[in-house]
Amino acid sequence: MTRARETADIILKELRKAELCKDIEFSETDMLREGHPIHTEPYVRFKRDSWEFIDGARIEAAFRRHVHRAHYSEREEQHDIIVCHANVIRYFVCRALQNPPEGWLRMGLANGSITEVTLEPTGEVYIACIGDKGHMTSDMVTFLLVFYSSQIFLLNMFSSFVLGEASLLQNSSKLFY
Repeated sequence: MTRARETADIILKELRKAELCKDIEFSETDMLREGHPIHTEPYVRFKRDSWEFIDGARIEAAFRRHVHRAHYSEREEQHDIIVCHANVIRYFVCRALQNPPEGWLRMGLANGSITEVTLEPTGEVYIACIGDKGHMTSDMVTFLLVFYSSQIFLLNMFSSFVLGEASLLQNSSKLFY
């Protein structure tokens, strides 16, 4: 998780520099490691059959730990920043939308892209962006290592926020990688 750690360090440094999040909780977890979560539909054969899809239980456990709606009694917004690899994000998006998780490989994510998900206490789910790369110049955008690149998954519980505003990360309480 070297690239994810490096990306998380950059994000944390910028948040502290901008004094947006003074008390952010920063933690590393092996649950967010890259892997192949589940067979794809339609089937796509990966190079190494021996370890294909053995990561599914771990990635599903990470989804259940990090992606859930806020309790109805919570009154304050909570913004979580999850920095991980593309396969994990694609799987999380499918599961959050209650789409078949076997479709996780149907999305393409650029290296360093941003995905933003809003979960309401009512259970409603909104996707503001998947694989947004507007913060990078075109010469910085790469897809070649899409399975191994660090991606940013912004998880917002309780209410939506606008991507690109400084207030986006102002109330962030957790940063996972």
